[in-house]
Amino acid sequence: MINTDLSDCNIQNTNFSNSILKNVILKNTKISKVNLNGATFDSMDLST
Repeated sequence: MINTDLSDCNIQNTNFSNSILKNVILKNTKISKVNLNGATFDSMDLST
């Protein structure tokens, strides 16, 4: 996922293992039970 806008998303039970996420926007996003093992985050915006 590059330049991905996940704003207003409800992410549950998601496995991001060994994922490379760049320029991800997670504004107003609910994240629960997420496995981020081995994930790489670059330029992430977690503002609300």
